[in-house]
Amino acid sequence: MPVARSTQQNTVSLGFALGLADLERNELPWDKVSFELVFERVWRGWEYKHVFPAMNGPGAKDPFYVVTQYTERKHSPYGPLFWEGTQVYAHQELDNRDPTWEEFADDLVDEVPGRAWMDLVRSVVDDLDAG
Repeated sequence: MPVARSTQQNTVSLGFALGLADLERNELPWDKVSFELVFERVWRGWEYKHVFPAMNGPGAKDPFYVVTQYTERKHSPYGPLFWEGTQVYAHQELDNRDPTWEEFADDLVDEVPGRAWMDLVRSVVDDLDAG
């Protein structure tokens, strides 16, 4: 059974938030246009993009909106983080007994390892920081 477009987009949003948290960052300080240009270029080369067909082709929402759409209202049991505007917030502080951000990301989608989310976000952030 196909996964709903909104579920795919929420997963990408949460995966990106987990990747930012892993980098010890909690915001997207870049303008929308710069972010989207870099995100789309990195996304096209990401080996797991086929798992999220709603992110590609006709009807796809702009990447900035998709990445920041997992709000507190959409929180689910597997979502330790949420977006408010361009800021990422945790529902609770993690301690040493809790899973790492990458371990949370491992549980998002069976076909995508947590490390892949971390690498995707690191590539986007590195490119944006380089200017």
